[in-house]
Amino acid sequence: ICQLNVEGLSRAKCNYLSKLLTNNTIDVLALQETHVSSDDQARRYKINGYKLASSLQHPNQHKPVIIHVGIEIPVMVVKRVPRWNLGKAAWDSFEAKVEKTISRIPPTPKNYDRFVALLISAGKNNIPCGHRKGYIPCWTPNCENLLRQYEQSEDPAAASALLDTLGAARHQRWIECMESLDFTHSSRRAWGLLRKLGAANPVVAPDVKVKPNTIAAYLVANSKGPLNKQYKQEVKRQLRKVMTACPESSALSTHFSSEELATALTATKKGKATGKDGIPPDFLHHLGPRVRK
Repeated sequence: ICQLNVEGLSRAKCNYLSKLLTNNTIDVLALQETHVSSDDQARRYKINGYKLASSLQHPNQHKPVIIHVGIEIPVMVVKRVPRWNLGKAAWDSFEAKVEKTISRIPPTPKNYDRFVALLISAGKNNIPCGHRKGYIPCWTPNCENLLRQYEQSEDPAAASALLDTLGAARHQRWIECMESLDFTHSSRRAWGLLRKLGAANPVVAPDVKVKPNTIAAYLVANSKGPLNKQYKQEVKRQLRKVMTACPESSALSTHFSSEELATALTATKKGKATGKDGIPPDFLHHLGPRVRK
């Protein structure tokens, strides 16, 4: 087998290749030529004694190849999503500020936006808020010293020591992670890891042949069909019957008590995602008695 890269394959080059391959008893020729069109293959690829088995065309716009020279340190780039650092929150000051200001907001549904603004304002003054920056997993002060040494001297030994130290730390973290996992019960951490490791076999979405525009066009075309008057009268009669039987008030429409609110807050788990209003459950757990009342 012979592999060649030829720029500008001409008739003279084909004759030379025929002699060269025959003298060296070559059976298969893998030829790379970037200036032959699909219409010109039969004439340009004619080498005496050989037959064209297959050819692969590529676009004219060649994609560049980037080669990084030097050490490559994996850097984790995360989304710049702001979040509350609840572990460093000053909850006493947060509760005091909300308790002091809540009397200015009447407890009516239309003032709920003001209540949310009060909680966010108190949170900004007493809870660190920011976003996670890019970081290097298992980066240690020793790695920092080795990197500084490599930048000053460009010694390959320092680069190898840096990569070995970083790899050993990552390997140790992986061992600790595996030893801490427990699959005997439903563990979010364990099953989350399995889900990430199974990303090599992604679920293939089914090919839906019916498009949304087709459904919309069908609804528009059939929305003005003939109306059955008897069916319409029957539906109205049943609706009046149901509306007449409805009570004027129910337990769901009554005001809830402070005890019910305390029970609901106790059942709410901390550390969960925020709701539609952007308030974390931890904010509600640290409300004072005046706010709850």
